[in-house]
Amino acid sequence: MAAKSKRAHLVFILTVILISNSLPALAENRPKTQCNIRVDNVHLSKSIRAKKGFDAVKVSARSKCNVNMSNLSLTVELRKVGLFRNHLLRVRTLEVRKVIPANFSITNKSTWFKCKNTQSSRYFGVAYAKALTSEKTVFTPRVYSERITILPCGT
Repeated sequence: MAAKSKRAHLVFILTVILISNSLPALAENRPKTQCNIRVDNVHLSKSIRAKKGFDAVKVSARSKCNVNMSNLSLTVELRKVGLFRNHLLRVRTLEVRKVIPANFSITNKSTWFKCKNTQSSRYFGVAYAKALTSEKTVFTPRVYSERITILPCGT
């Protein structure tokens, strides 16, 4: 009985040693950068109406990373839902070459399209980014606005 107890104790100690030696390797495999994009829902722009005197649909997106980054390209697409396929209305890319501090949010607010009439249409936004961090170039996947928005804006 004592031999079984010693063997079980030895197996337990070896297991703990093996697990503790592999923990740093597991931690190294986790991504060190956490960069993300948030896309707003498409809306009628109050600022464009006030500044330019016409209605327009607009979508904005923001990029944020937990490490310093530079050479950021934040691209935002404004899309309209079509009968058989979706239509790309506008693409705007904001480029920031300087160093952006960690956890600082950069916003692309320049993606809009002028309304031609008040016919209701359905819209959504898409955004993606590329930036250089200290480690490497980071690409974000395409991110879509939370919902498709119906607006009185025919394009």
